[in-house]
Amino acid sequence: MPNDTAARKSASGYRAKTVPHARRTGAKSASARPHKRTKAKAKISKKPATAAKKIRRSPKRDLRDPKVRARLKKKNLACIEQRAPAMFALVRNYTPLSKLVVHDDGQPDTLFEGRYFYNKHHDEFVAKQLKAFWKNPTRLWMMPLSPNTLDKTAGEFVYNILKRATEAGIQFGVGHSSDESYFLYVMGLGLGGHLYKLVERTQCQAIAILEPNLEFLFHSLEVFDWTRLFDAIDEREGSLIVFIDNNPIVLSHQIRNWLRSNNPMGLDGSTYYNHYNNPVFNAALKKLVEDRNLIAAGLGFFYDETLMIGNTHHNLYSGKERVYMRPKSQIIDAPVFVIGNGPSLDDDLDFIRENQDKAVIVSSGSALRPLVLNGIMPDFQMETENLYVYPLIAQVAKDHDISKVRLVTSTTVDIQVPPLFDEVLFYFRGSLSPYPIFCDTDRRCIGHPNPTVVNASLSFAQEAGFRKFYFFGTDMGTTQGPERHHSKYAYQYTKGAIQAPQAYDIPVPGNFGGTCMSSHGLYWCRDAVEHGIRSYALGRTYYNCSHGARIDGTLPMPSKLIRLKDLPGGKKPVIDKIAENFPVYSRKEFDSHWNDKKMQKAFAACLDNTETLLLDRKNYDDFSYLTEVMAQFNPKTGFAPGTAGPTVVFRGTLMMIIMAFEYYLRRLHKSDVRKFERMAREEIQVAIDYLRKNARKEFGTLSKDAAKRLKARKTAGKSARKPAATAARA
Repeated sequence: MPNDTAARKSASGYRAKTVPHARRTGAKSASARPHKRTKAKAKISKKPATAAKKIRRSPKRDLRDPKVRARLKKKNLACIEQRAPAMFALVRNYTPLSKLVVHDDGQPDTLFEGRYFYNKHHDEFVAKQLKAFWKNPTRLWMMPLSPNTLDKTAGEFVYNILKRATEAGIQFGVGHSSDESYFLYVMGLGLGGHLYKLVERTQCQAIAILEPNLEFLFHSLEVFDWTRLFDAIDEREGSLIVFIDNNPIVLSHQIRNWLRSNNPMGLDGSTYYNHYNNPVFNAALKKLVEDRNLIAAGLGFFYDETLMIGNTHHNLYSGKERVYMRPKSQIIDAPVFVIGNGPSLDDDLDFIRENQDKAVIVSSGSALRPLVLNGIMPDFQMETENLYVYPLIAQVAKDHDISKVRLVTSTTVDIQVPPLFDEVLFYFRGSLSPYPIFCDTDRRCIGHPNPTVVNASLSFAQEAGFRKFYFFGTDMGTTQGPERHHSKYAYQYTKGAIQAPQAYDIPVPGNFGGTCMSSHGLYWCRDAVEHGIRSYALGRTYYNCSHGARIDGTLPMPSKLIRLKDLPGGKKPVIDKIAENFPVYSRKEFDSHWNDKKMQKAFAACLDNTETLLLDRKNYDDFSYLTEVMAQFNPKTGFAPGTAGPTVVFRGTLMMIIMAFEYYLRRLHKSDVRKFERMAREEIQVAIDYLRKNARKEFGTLSKDAAKRLKARKTAGKSARKPAATAARA
């Protein structure tokens, strides 16, 4: 059976058309000001959600007539060819193994090896199943967002609305107070008879249909009106997607990525419906529930974005720095060592040292210290973070000369780090705000650098053209107890080390058998590594030499079994060739992307639009407002300088605010809804005013201040011993 995905997103790129209105007077903090109701202009979403949107009725069809079915199939094929071409490609020339049957009473069914799927009672099956489902609907509940898990702005919003709600005697229910949900995912297409009722009852904005059996999709073309379903979703400016696959892991990843990319703000209370029993569905759903916290992970916060923009501005302002440009497909025959700082790295340090001239070595973040202390000088030092990088590297640089190591780092890195290296190679991270602000093509990004530096190292090596990968110290957890979470030589075990505590409480299969205990962050890291390997699987071999978690797509390989050959001509030509992928980012290019005054206007316009979208509406009953907001938060980037960047600066914090608002709003008795909405409007206004004020403070004079710094350094005759680019970074 074909193993492919038919996908279609309707109305993609729909963008809410809003006009910034006159800004309100600066609001005081929630605890210090009288709470006045924000006057709503009701320009958007005037109709409350109680006026449920019904799907238009299809004309009554006599499915017993083959001509009627043929006409419907022709209509459906024309529809999906235009609106879902990947789906059309699957069914166009498909030859089914089962047979479509329409019984004497006009009810459709499928017949395979003498068995009817619906047992000759399609309508009764669907009706009974739906009735039973709505007595106890299955929903995906997210954990409540609490102030201590958010940034300052979002945290204060949550604290203030909960404090005010408590003072007002408002109580929250355990689950949603209605059957409506933003997302609907249906496990099992069958012949489609259940879909209209589900879409109508949930009033969903986005629907995903998972089906491991292409037979059903093929037969549904004769008995189910796909045009009607597409039209219903289009009227809501929503999205419809169909996944055809019989691999539960693939299905789970597809639905998770779809939920995140479509609209994380609508996750809580997602409805999922099982049309028939299938072990593929059970395994996919189990995996999805396990990974649900990853769906909204890493959306970003305002403070982080301001820091990263400031660092990028500082790091690139000289016009002499080198920034990545992804090469066209190329092949590097030399093997590459991708090295993390897991506890099992200690077991392989001798092997790495003895073979360091036979492979290119990419050190990931804090792996630098264990390597250098054991006589191993990496060829590339990979960094992704903007915080806590300098203490790790400075500690090594204090006692060892690492200046000849090539630093490959995000443009957002701490500005103290680049001066420690003679050659610095920057890249953009596509998920961060500096990317759409300072960048004009995604070729300047490393494809999969998140969530950890190990992911960046792997992606860097893949795009460079390596074909044979060896993982060392990429444990993704620990098999030696929670106290042994890094190499014994790691910075993390030194006096005064800065590190975030992690709970190693997620059991995963071990690479060489047994169980490895992973943390939330490392579990996410492993998942992303597996995704990266799947993306670059063809013609490549991945060996996992780490005594930690099993990584799908890799072959477990103890280092003692590896035999490497000498590299003809050594590895320097290979390293130099890779460095050629980083051309100079000129001052002319820099100035075309950043201008203090223009960027200030762009930031202000972004917040004005957000203010209009969120506050100028009658109510929040209808989930469609989330679609409008997401259209602004997730704009199509045309790489016109400054067009999408301002949105990315604010969207993580604003998304968290809206997710928290939605979480509590949907758990209210209807008598408390309007009261809670008034409170939330006022607190949203406070949050937006805070973001507006701090954007002016953080970004208003970046270039002006940078010009003063450069002038002062030239006057002082800064460091003639360093290369020009290094001197400019110092």
